[in-house]
Amino acid sequence: MARPVDVPSLIALLKEGTEAEKEEEALKLVELCFKGEEQRAEVFNAGALQPLVALLKKGSDGAAAAAALALGHLATCEPRKSQIFGAGALHPLVALLEERPEVAKAHAAYALGNIASQSEERTAQIFKAGVLQPLVTLLKVGLADAKGQSVFALGQLTFNSEERSVKIAEAGALLPLVTLLMEGPDCYRERAANTLGNLAALTEELCAQIAQAGALFPLVKLLKEGSEGSKQQAAYALVMLSFFSKDRGAQIIKAGALRPLFAMLEGGSDHAKELAASALGCLPADSEELGVLVVKAGALQPLVTLVKNGSEDVRVHAACALGRLASASGQAIEKIFSADALHPLVTMLKHGSQDAKE
Repeated sequence: MARPVDVPSLIALLKEGTEAEKEEEALKLVELCFKGEEQRAEVFNAGALQPLVALLKKGSDGAAAAAALALGHLATCEPRKSQIFGAGALHPLVALLEERPEVAKAHAAYALGNIASQSEERTAQIFKAGVLQPLVTLLKVGLADAKGQSVFALGQLTFNSEERSVKIAEAGALLPLVTLLMEGPDCYRERAANTLGNLAALTEELCAQIAQAGALFPLVKLLKEGSEGSKQQAAYALVMLSFFSKDRGAQIIKAGALRPLFAMLEGGSDHAKELAASALGCLPADSEELGVLVVKAGALQPLVTLVKNGSEDVRVHAACALGRLASASGQAIEKIFSADALHPLVTMLKHGSQDAKE
């Protein structure tokens, strides 16, 4: 049976040990934090925060890298995210990102991404602190793990901010994101797809730039062959990219997106079904030609099945997709009636939630 870890003794050495001891104890804290939330809470409550921030500022390269990774693990929930930010971790983490070896840069990017998540205020301050160019540089020239952590942080920065998203694109992030989408490990391809989806969600101009950078085909490829999470993020990005663009919708369909989207409707998780339904509804972009193409390929029956039998949220997304297809194609309206969709749609109108009725 493994001996319990003496966390207070580890933290004491973080404060007063030699440089080698500080790095060793920080790595032990990383290992402990990686085990789970109970261990992270124990480490944090024992007083690890200030010694770890001090290591960021004055520790050796190895100790600072380990401290950044430990803080990244600790910054997985509130209120710890806010407390780490309030303890002065931001500028030392940015300095790591700019000045230290690549391992430290990757861990700093990971920590900054976790601290930024779920807070527009923190995200805005992190962006203003000057992280953009170092993150994009890491994305361009770093090794695999560094690229993956960079795209994770960039994904947090893109969320729900047109200003930041435009600046990220202007800084040169699009081509390396598409490259990672094509060549990276599956988990990093998933992050790249999420970041591209966040960028595409905000402006038509960014959608056009992402498509021009060559993202559509690798996103469809990820939709076909990725893990469950990767497929969902690819579908999310394709939904964002297909809004209001007949040309992009046609390219996505031509690249082979329909069959994997049908497979998600029939066998994916509820979230996957919602994303697939949204994609099928958006791809025609009010084009009758594309609407007919989606209908002929077999979209209606799985959508009608979900309207009848899916969870509340899935039914709403499937109904919306049927509505979009009907608005794009008169042929779709006839087929929706013949597929016996009218009764479940009327049932949703009478007895569903407000979202379902709308």
